[in-house]
Amino acid sequence: MIKYPAESDGVITRIWEAGSGPGTVLLLHEVGLRLDWWRKNFSDLADRDLRTVAVDFPGHGFAAKHVPRSELRLADLTVFAAGIIDGLEMTRPVVVGAGLGATVALDLAKQRPDLVESLVLIAHLGVVQLPDPYRARLVAAVRDTTATTALRRTRRQTADPSFSTSEWLEDEVNINRSPGGPEYLELYADLIDRLCDGGAVGAAKEVETHVLWGEQDEIAPVELLGPTAAALGAYSMVLPGAGHAAYVDRFEGVDGLVAALATRDRQGAA
Repeated sequence: MIKYPAESDGVITRIWEAGSGPGTVLLLHEVGLRLDWWRKNFSDLADRDLRTVAVDFPGHGFAAKHVPRSELRLADLTVFAAGIIDGLEMTRPVVVGAGLGATVALDLAKQRPDLVESLVLIAHLGVVQLPDPYRARLVAAVRDTTATTALRRTRRQTADPSFSTSEWLEDEVNINRSPGGPEYLELYADLIDRLCDGGAVGAAKEVETHVLWGEQDEIAPVELLGPTAAALGAYSMVLPGAGHAAYVDRFEGVDGLVAALATRDRQGAA
């Protein structure tokens, strides 16, 4: 694995990259988290000989946290993601997104279908309305960078209590509270609040789409899977026993699907 800084749309960010096969994968994380949440998937997909890239969104992880404007738009994150694919010369990756990352992935496929092979969207936000109390709780958790909220948010992400050690939680708090972090997360909270109305992104009709949901999701209930998949004309899958971060709890199932999509038309393309 190599770790390095990269620039997209004027934002310096952090990249993880591994694997060298003809199939390519881009991993986009949930709001308030960082690319490290993909660590199980990243290693597994690279071991399957897939070129695998994970990136920190602006204002997250070790990406720059200089707030560039007074409002954050979904289009800004879509341009950022497209810049990563173009800048790293990725060949039509399978784009895997969680939460807000899924929303960005879908908008990317709508705006630039030439860049995307297929989509795997986990607990997607923005297609159907996220009702209260889930909406209010999510928006408040993004705004609040205290240690207590970081612990609660992390515990609600995954059903696997071993995933987050005390050192991991300390890093989460310190990163989100680093200079510029709270201000950036305020903009993200406003964006999430708007997306929770639903209807923010429609189907990417030119790109095969799969929507996955954790059966025990405490952040966005699994009941949203059916209407979300129907609105997108997508395949759907419930991941038994998994939480919001279903890619952590059931990473083998998620990665198996991603690998199948990334390699099915490229077996002889090496």
